[in-house]
Amino acid sequence: MVGFSLCPVARDTLIITNDRGGCIASTVTEKPGPDPTADRKSILEAIVLAHSPVLGTSDIAERTGVSRQAVDQRLRRMEEDGLVDTRKIGRARVWWITNKGRVYLDPEEDSGIQ
Repeated sequence: MVGFSLCPVARDTLIITNDRGGCIASTVTEKPGPDPTADRKSILEAIVLAHSPVLGTSDIAERTGVSRQAVDQRLRRMEEDGLVDTRKIGRARVWWITNKGRVYLDPEEDSGIQ
């Protein structure tokens, strides 16, 4: 049976060695999460500044420069919070900003709509 040792060499790198002299360097990454650059404000601004009243997830990702997956995750949370609304049309999903989302972008625009 071969024994292994883990030797941290840097904050994000481990060297794995065995008793036969073999070694492997491995990079340790944190659990992936939503792209921090996919913030609510940039996504809402992309929707508002579009010429179309609705945008697809890929369109929003392209306008914000963030991956489609990260934008999709953020949009789904924003929908739960009432900032955007969505509908599936065929195989595509489109998004639009709600009144609550407009107030989020510009609190002075609040006209008492909840």
